[in-house]
Amino acid sequence: MYAWIGCHGISDVSFPVHLWCPLYAASCAFAGLMPYAGTQVAVLSLTALHFSHDATAELVDAPVLLVYTTVLGTLLLRRRERLAQRAIVGYLACVHTPLHMWSHATRDTSVHMAMLFAVLLSSRLYQNTMRGVVERGAINRDCWLNRGLLGVTGGHLASHVCRRVHAE
Repeated sequence: MYAWIGCHGISDVSFPVHLWCPLYAASCAFAGLMPYAGTQVAVLSLTALHFSHDATAELVDAPVLLVYTTVLGTLLLRRRERLAQRAIVGYLACVHTPLHMWSHATRDTSVHMAMLFAVLLSSRLYQNTMRGVVERGAINRDCWLNRGLLGVTGGHLASHVCRRVHAE
């Protein structure tokens, strides 16, 4: 499941390189240099906005964003409970990732996604890291691995926000 969720971000390479590359670089720099709690808040805020795009074509649809922010916030506050963990992973696996792949997959990115899926599926480090993030709250520990995860995630989220802005 984690490999399926993780491989969808590689579709960002289908965006113009002058868009996604600086955003990923800036996001990773931000995650590495800023206070960890601030990085977490920034990524969580962008996550709610990004997920809200699953339900609306608008860049910011306040009622939809409020619902996604409330639900995501509630689940994260209760993340030690198995039901909250399953709800977040289930949403990512069954709703967000398929919608993302449907709208962003090209012939080239489909090959990239399949290759990354195989790598992530076979990577014990990735599987254990994601299991720790989801099941044990490991993302709350300030370390370079977690800052890297937040940096890459932030790059993905920022790429999509910018793509939406360019589309409008």
